[in-house]
Amino acid sequence: GSLWAWGDRRSFGFDLNDEGNTFPNQVMSDVRSVSLSGGAVKVIKNDNSLWYRSSYKTPQKIMDDVLSYSGCYASYVIKTDGKLYSWGQNTSGQLGDGTKNSTGWFTSYDKAIFILDSVQKVQGMSYAAGVMKTDGSIWTWGSNNGCELGYSENENLEQLTPKLLFEGRDITYIDKVSFQCNEVSTSVGEYIALPIILTPCYANYSIIKYSTDNPSIATITNRGIVSAISSGSTIIRAHVTDANGVT
Repeated sequence: GSLWAWGDRRSFGFDLNDEGNTFPNQVMSDVRSVSLSGGAVKVIKNDNSLWYRSSYKTPQKIMDDVLSYSGCYASYVIKTDGKLYSWGQNTSGQLGDGTKNSTGWFTSYDKAIFILDSVQKVQGMSYAAGVMKTDGSIWTWGSNNGCELGYSENENLEQLTPKLLFEGRDITYIDKVSFQCNEVSTSVGEYIALPIILTPCYANYSIIKYSTDNPSIATITNRGIVSAISSGSTIIRAHVTDANGVT
């Protein structure tokens, strides 16, 4: 979709009037998600590229193959292969690399550190972070101030590496799978992530099997990444097994 902005341009660097705008102005297109934090805008476009905009008058592309972004003083991205990377401030171990050494601010993305694989969701807070892995397990790290790590017994704890908070539920079936949109499109030779919704939400994504009616038009991986092979259209199907063993 398109991204629109209004207000004081000095807050996020949009090329608006110095006095700010009281009405929306379109500032980017082909946007899949947006995050506002640390005085900057982070945008993931439909081609899975991550863009940054702060004091720049034009957006700055900083990374490819990004499925999701979260962050505040530290930044976290899940790449299309399920790997989690972090960079930024690390005063309380919020990067999760076993140290309290910072890489810099958001623009130190070239120093991104691999933290975990098989990550489905991430949430970055000021001094802590947590993820849900594809098996449904929850992991947290950083500062436990305010019990943000989920441990009530020690608010002074600083966990420098991801620690298992609780195991995922052993879900061997999915009640329902639905697509977030009826159609997706991309250019030949490009790829796009297929957004889906599972019921229950903690169900295991890895048991979904995808197929395409015409693989000469587009192919799809077992992680839901659609690649355009040639011009045309095809139907993508998600196959799951319900509680009665019916596919």
